[in-house]
Amino acid sequence: MLPYNVVVVGGGPAGMTAAWRAAQGVRGVVLLEKNAVLGRKLGLTGKGRGNLTNDSPVATHLEAFGKDGVFLRNAYSRFFVPELKAFFLDLGVPLKRERQARVFPASDSAGSVVAALTEALKEARVEVRTGARVRRIHPAADGFKEIALDDGTVLSAHRVIIATGGVSYPQTGSTGDGYRFAEALGHTVRAPEPALVPLRTRERWVRECAGLTLFPVRLSYIVGSKKITTDIGELLFTHFGVSGPLILNISAGFSSVLKDDPVVLRVDLKPGLDAGRLDEKLRRNFAACGSKVLKNYLSDVLPKKLIAAFVSAAGLEAARKCHQVTAQERRRLVETLKALPLTIVGTLGLDEAMVTQGGVRLKEIDPRTLESRKAPGVYFCGEVLDLAATSGGFNLQAAFSTGYLAGAAATGAKEPDRD
Repeated sequence: MLPYNVVVVGGGPAGMTAAWRAAQGVRGVVLLEKNAVLGRKLGLTGKGRGNLTNDSPVATHLEAFGKDGVFLRNAYSRFFVPELKAFFLDLGVPLKRERQARVFPASDSAGSVVAALTEALKEARVEVRTGARVRRIHPAADGFKEIALDDGTVLSAHRVIIATGGVSYPQTGSTGDGYRFAEALGHTVRAPEPALVPLRTRERWVRECAGLTLFPVRLSYIVGSKKITTDIGELLFTHFGVSGPLILNISAGFSSVLKDDPVVLRVDLKPGLDAGRLDEKLRRNFAACGSKVLKNYLSDVLPKKLIAAFVSAAGLEAARKCHQVTAQERRRLVETLKALPLTIVGTLGLDEAMVTQGGVRLKEIDPRTLESRKAPGVYFCGEVLDLAATSGGFNLQAAFSTGYLAGAAATGAKEPDRD
């Protein structure tokens, strides 16, 4: 059998984009996916709605990846938000922009995105093999690569693109296969940790608040000698701890930090008021409320589910009358409103993480092409790389962009930089 020009391993967003782009330049492109269907994990993104990207400048996207963001400059110079939006519009997927510049399909269904990408692959004449589990990838004679499948089939290819994802949500097929392939090819893999993952708390009262969402709030915490304060956002209480966008965005570094000691998270329940203005407001309100009991007054200030825990944290009695609250007790209320403590003792595991932190070391990959510096003719894209961003569509944009660049580079296509 003649060798394929390009074999893409992994049928997620990066792999599908890579296969589609490669097929624009050459024939003989095959996409191997071990699941029965393509895009299984993509179908879960954005709570099933498909948060495809973030309609913000390149600088914002790079910042979302921290110090590693610079690695993505080349990929973004060739395929970024405008190109992605145009791509999906051409595929018949209208998009909409929501709060914090997040972009979703107008259908509110990630499934419509998967269906459109699947049809695009068909139109591009990409050979798609589902249920095709790759066992190993290794160099063969004359610069070819051999791709051995579990069923005994062995494929030969000029170029191989590895887009197998990380190890988060393993039930979707993300089981770290790409790390194994990379190591066999001589690459270094940074041990994966959960990122964009809910956190566990010590406080028992959190269970009573399960399902409660707080917005707007701000979080602060101390790691070592550094105090970190988040932007204003949303927090969700669960039966085991806390989640929501603010929590997911700070979770990446907690796995290693929590190996030493718990981290005390402080929740600013009134980020729009400083302590002085808040104290004055409470003083006036307590004077006007007279004999009204504290818990009834707080029902106009806080969600009812939170009141009992809040009063306990402030060290006060819920049945105390407002006019009986002393200046010292009022200050304790202010302190608790501005810094409700939560003790973080752990994270959920990789099976609950939205993204994997860790993967193939970036210094071993050429950012201009995403070709391996260890194994010529092999390319890496998507979550298998050691890249992880905050939530909001940044990780998916990186998957689409790196998939596009890998697909173009694997066929020798010269892409002009965007203006």
